[in-house]
Amino acid sequence: MSLPAQHFYLELKIKNKSNVNSNVEDIVITKNNIEELTIREDVLSILPRIEIVINDVGGLVDSFPILDEDVMSVVVSQFEDDVPVIDMEFIISDLSFDGDSGSNHFNKVKLVGYANSLDLFVPYKNRSFNGTGADVLKKIAKETGIKFTNPHNVASSDKMIWYQNSNNYNFIKHILKRSYISNDGVFFYSNTKDNFVYTSFNSEFDKEENFYTEFDKTRVDNFILAEDEKGVMFFDAYDVVNLNGLFNKMSNYAATFGFYDLKGKYQGGIVDKIKNIADLHNKKKRYDGQPSIFCNVGMFGNKNVFEEFPRGIVQNLFYKYNLFSNSVILNINSMTDVKLFDKVNLAIPAILNGDFNEVYSGYYLVTAITHNITSDGIYQKKVLVCRNGINESEELKEYDVN
Repeated sequence: MSLPAQHFYLELKIKNKSNVNSNVEDIVITKNNIEELTIREDVLSILPRIEIVINDVGGLVDSFPILDEDVMSVVVSQFEDDVPVIDMEFIISDLSFDGDSGSNHFNKVKLVGYANSLDLFVPYKNRSFNGTGADVLKKIAKETGIKFTNPHNVASSDKMIWYQNSNNYNFIKHILKRSYISNDGVFFYSNTKDNFVYTSFNSEFDKEENFYTEFDKTRVDNFILAEDEKGVMFFDAYDVVNLNGLFNKMSNYAATFGFYDLKGKYQGGIVDKIKNIADLHNKKKRYDGQPSIFCNVGMFGNKNVFEEFPRGIVQNLFYKYNLFSNSVILNINSMTDVKLFDKVNLAIPAILNGDFNEVYSGYYLVTAITHNITSDGIYQKKVLVCRNGINESEELKEYDVN
């Protein structure tokens, strides 16, 4: 029998507000005033993001207004004394509120924030680094105070002098656009475990699976997981999103690049090699391998850049588009200790004869996780799993909808 959905313990504070009122250190937001709280993390975002809606009677607007770099701490656990499921700090970035002139006399305040980090958005920096893209990202991660991890010992082939003329946030995006691993795509992101992760497309798909799935509503409603269930991802709802048509037209067939070298000679190349994770990629045979996008990198005025610099720009784009062409959203048991880029062996239930849908089942990578706490204190977790193809069905199935 399924247990009822549990009300999780939630502790929410805005820290160190003594600069506004010396008699108050932290502002504690009571759970009853929280309308909704959502934390999102994904492999394309540099930092996790929080959005929270609070019913406020004036504390955050009149008495303790939000100032630049105010920090919010969030602790979520099954019970107050348990090990937290989430224990994070966020720098509050934006605030908006709607005044209520009716009898309730409260403001609906919306706060948006990003995982707490030092020196990521400010200050602007003018400097250079001599090394690979991975070397530079590791140094910047150290400055932010977030631990750098490279779980698969991925090594990039992009040693050069990297010139920074921006804040660290924009410089990270600059490096990710240009970094290079042969026939692979580069990823770098921070997660809710307070880690910066440096990894690649192929290394994540080549690893052993982290979870297999079971469609079971009772095991989603019942938050408690036994020790031998830690490798199972229970889910009770799913949405399939197939965007092959869109992404193929953008770059999945192939991508080309062109540039002028130091002698004024025009050169170019093509990127079309991708790891086959599924049987089919929904590509017309007459277009497969033919370019659908082109990037003119321009002219190089110095010898600083590494040899495959223009290829790296197109290749990273190509692999990111490939990854997201087939996606499934799963509503899972909230106690599942899932991380970004975990490899999931997904078995989607079949509507027709058979145990599972052969076409959309198979291996996927977790590319996004959404943590949501509702107004009644229930903690929900959704994951977005992606791959670059679908499978063939082994048998022809007849059906009648009547």
